[in-house]
Amino acid sequence: MDSKRKYYELHKTDNVTDIYNYEVLANGDVKFQSVEMMGKKDNTYVFTDTKINED
Repeated sequence: MDSKRKYYELHKTDNVTDIYNYEVLANGDVKFQSVEMMGKKDNTYVFTDTKINED
């Protein structure tokens, strides 16, 4: 993933921040790839979020 955009997710229970690269795809979905998880370098976790329109 070439994106320079970063998302920081703070876990308040243990005060650890996970870091992800992300990119917005053409269809509006957002693809994330981990950079650091639980305080350690880790680029193995990839997922895509999709917005669900509610009535």
